[in-house]
Amino acid sequence: MLRAWWLLLLLEWAAVYMPPEQCLVTTLSNIDHSQGPPESSLHVEVAQGYLRGRKVTSEETGGVFYSFQGVPYARPPVGDLRFQAPREAQSWRGVRDATVEGSICPQYDNGPIRGSEDCLFINVYTPKLPSASNSTLLPVMVWIHGGSLIIGSGNSVNYGPDFLVSKNIVLVTLNYRLGILGFLGVTSSLVSKNNGFKDQVAALKWVQTNIAQFGGDKARVTIFGQSSGAASVDYLMLSPAAKGLFHGVIALSGNAIDRWTYAEPNLSRERALLLGRVLGLTTNDEDELARFLKAASVEQLVSSQLGALTEEDLLRSVNIPFQPTKEDSLHDSSHIFLPDSPVNILKSGEYQHVPYITGFTSAEIKMDYTAYLYNTSLWEELSRKMEQFVPPDLGLPLGSSKSLELAAEIKNMYFGEGAPTANNIQDLIELASDVFYVEGARRSVRHQVNTSSAPVYVYQFSYVGNLSLSEFCDYGYPYRGAAHTDDLGYVFRMSRVTAEPGARDEAARDLMTTLWTRFAATGNPTEGLNVSWNPFTFYSQAYLDIDAELSTRDLRKLRPKKFAFWDGLYADIDN
Repeated sequence: MLRAWWLLLLLEWAAVYMPPEQCLVTTLSNIDHSQGPPESSLHVEVAQGYLRGRKVTSEETGGVFYSFQGVPYARPPVGDLRFQAPREAQSWRGVRDATVEGSICPQYDNGPIRGSEDCLFINVYTPKLPSASNSTLLPVMVWIHGGSLIIGSGNSVNYGPDFLVSKNIVLVTLNYRLGILGFLGVTSSLVSKNNGFKDQVAALKWVQTNIAQFGGDKARVTIFGQSSGAASVDYLMLSPAAKGLFHGVIALSGNAIDRWTYAEPNLSRERALLLGRVLGLTTNDEDELARFLKAASVEQLVSSQLGALTEEDLLRSVNIPFQPTKEDSLHDSSHIFLPDSPVNILKSGEYQHVPYITGFTSAEIKMDYTAYLYNTSLWEELSRKMEQFVPPDLGLPLGSSKSLELAAEIKNMYFGEGAPTANNIQDLIELASDVFYVEGARRSVRHQVNTSSAPVYVYQFSYVGNLSLSEFCDYGYPYRGAAHTDDLGYVFRMSRVTAEPGARDEAARDLMTTLWTRFAATGNPTEGLNVSWNPFTFYSQAYLDIDAELSTRDLRKLRPKKFAFWDGLYADIDN
């Protein structure tokens, strides 16, 4: 069976990313045009002008923090600026209201398109504002949201700051362009590639310029994200455009070399031309296509973008129509974000060597394969379509003898010689988790250990409790295991998770937020904790298992035969 694109999208969207109607507040006219400098302590001056924030008492922690939301960090990418690299935000007169969040970026909502192209907003949450008597600056954590690069936002309905700011850090969240608007990959003077990532760079530059005004230390900025947000922070580490803008990276369940995070330029072009045909334009001229797409309505673009997936994409279980791609320096030399493929950049060592954490959950793909619990016909289809798990970067044509032979080897490695059945549900989750998440993390850390001068840490998140989305949704799995997104409820206040945490859950949440904030503050995630989490090396492949209690283990012993199998497949690519 093909990887369930719509199941994944709708489950993540409904359970994680979809905010209630009342939480979507636009800021198209939120400027107070009164003149003169403000006197209230809830006013902050940034490079573009004055902001009015609000003081918040957290119902979760009882603590107080200061909130500044819906702040533009770049010019709205509308009109002639659609598909262009972000431009510096314009100044305003008077005091801008920063007490409500800005619009989310355009995205599909199982019906009407939601959001506005005027969506490049940043939110800042701080436990204290600087004053004459207290000028000590705090570490900063910048969150990049996930959502397959096609949905989501940085809004607090999913990423409430309460637990992180209570650990004495400044938290920043943001929106960036998604889907075709953020990742159209054609070669034309009308199009800059990888604009979603360039938006993130613009936001990090805004942080460098302004974060001290909120009590944050621009010399201690950690970027972190989950899923495609994790891939984003990985890409930022690899990009010369983001050099010097941060000092640590945490990638939760995602990576720049995961098989779903990159497309070569020729494939990006093919998908864009295919979408043109879906919308009524048949052409091979990329300038003509760019003009056509620039003139289309945002509703047309967003609602039709899945039509860019090719037949081979569907057979290979590719589910993201517009992916990051390499840029041509001759075409767009002033805005290069990605000068080469992620694998080549990692192998070269030409990236930012900063302390780095990456990891995965113990059962990443549980939410994708729920239907297999109840539908026996899906298992029969799975046996016939094992080629979906053959890595596309091996370059084996679908249906070729080598591809079919490898598919059979993969099947035998995870299911044995018999036909897989519902009794193999844990084997299927393990296979898909390895293919889509774990192998990317393992390959990335091996490259970094070989080329980076900074420490690299690896973890597995295994905890399951009341704040775990897979438990909250009650999929009925016969075994426990932490699914994709299950860790988010232990880092953020999430309005969609309404279960009451028990004492065990609260302890797990305190542990997670302590690990990440201590890493942001000191570069050592377990400083002061009763566990030693050593950096990953070739000789001691240590990883931290995050459960009700912390323990360190050897990654080579997690799934030794299966990991050795994948290592052999990737040997020619990675060496």
